[in-house]
Amino acid sequence: MSKKINGKWERFKKHKLAMIGLFTLITLILIMVFLPMIIGIDPNTFDKQAYGKGPSAQHWLGTDDLGRDILARTLYGGRISLLVGLCAVCVSAVIGVPLGLLAGYYESTLGRVIMRIADIFISFPSMVLMLVVVAMFDPSIIILILVIGIIGWPKYTRLVYSSTLSVRQKDYVEAAKVSGCKTPIILAKYILPNVISPVWVTLTFGIASAILTESTLSFLGVGVQPPTASWGNLIREALGYTILSRKPWIWMPSGILLIILTISVNFIGDGIRDALDPQTKL
Repeated sequence: MSKKINGKWERFKKHKLAMIGLFTLITLILIMVFLPMIIGIDPNTFDKQAYGKGPSAQHWLGTDDLGRDILARTLYGGRISLLVGLCAVCVSAVIGVPLGLLAGYYESTLGRVIMRIADIFISFPSMVLMLVVVAMFDPSIIILILVIGIIGWPKYTRLVYSSTLSVRQKDYVEAAKVSGCKTPIILAKYILPNVISPVWVTLTFGIASAILTESTLSFLGVGVQPPTASWGNLIREALGYTILSRKPWIWMPSGILLIILTISVNFIGDGIRDALDPQTKL
């Protein structure tokens, strides 16, 4: 197992864009976590002497119209956006992977019911459904994570379902059945390890998608609510023409970092996909 993992890591390292994405992602996380503590900035502290001022020695990225430091709010907002993205895809995978295993292994009434429910979820416009569901509750980070995660489970179910259909026909699965292994053991020990590789790739791309979804919902005013900062509600400040045209330091850092983070995560996903596919030439 160790040799197998090392081999995949070596293949991953040969993917230059993936390594650039990984380095960028780690750098961003370290900056978002440690820089506010090092320079002692707070996202909700008001500077009465600097309402809507541009970048300066005291406020590196300027302040908003309430006198709050944009650098602090951008860094803390990045934490929130990344947290929502990571937790949302975990919720999707925790729901979708087991359902995909069950649907593929029991290709009977249970499997058909699971897949028809997945089809129903997929048939609805996801953004509209999220807006409706979030509007029914008081918007919060927890609600946002659950909504994005629950609505995103069908893609994991369909992915695992299709892989399970072929893996369950293998001789080692049939041998496990004959030897008297219980179904949970067969699913966990013999089928899941052989269908999980595509899930890792989907998880990576799912993180980028979830971050963009959070930013979109926050931009529309139904995501993370002020005074809590997120990249989405920071970009929302650009709705005003004055800020959009004359105070780009308020919204542009969040927009640029959102693009960089999304591209980096997608590069990592490309690298994982190629590392897990032995037929790919690097």
